[in-house]
Amino acid sequence: MKNIIIASLLSGLVCTVSTMPAMAQNQNLDLHWQSGDASEQLLAQWGWGNKKGGQGQWMESLDLTDSQKQQLEAIRQKYQGQMQSLSEQMRTSQNELRTLMSGNGSDSEIRAKHNQVANLRQQLGELRFNSMLESRQVLTPEQRQKFSELMQERRNSRQGRRGMGNQQ
Repeated sequence: MKNIIIASLLSGLVCTVSTMPAMAQNQNLDLHWQSGDASEQLLAQWGWGNKKGGQGQWMESLDLTDSQKQQLEAIRQKYQGQMQSLSEQMRTSQNELRTLMSGNGSDSEIRAKHNQVANLRQQLGELRFNSMLESRQVLTPEQRQKFSELMQERRNSRQGRRGMGNQQ
């Protein structure tokens, strides 16, 4: 009986730990412009990725000049490699943490891996913040306001979809 309880608790803990990055990412996306925490997904929505519905949509809505598009693309290229590398390192470390949590990892090993994940997340956040500050400087005050409105519409839309998924 004791083993069943321990297995259940451990299973719940692993599920919680494994969903935390996704939950944190969603929360960060909701707040990225106000807090400066953008993500690669945001850049994709600006037209720099293959996300469904994102191709060029934000750039068109913001009515960017060719010069602004070039500047934003240069900023994206400047940070893309570093952000991609850190993201991959973080994913690997998160997987290692999950393995330690579900296996026989010692508390000190788990704590060290958790600290590594937290450090990588902090570094990635700093890069995202810096790229957003640079990107923000390219936009006019009117474009910043329009972008803020578009993000609010996106948040409202996402909240509506979440609410519908909870209905039975």
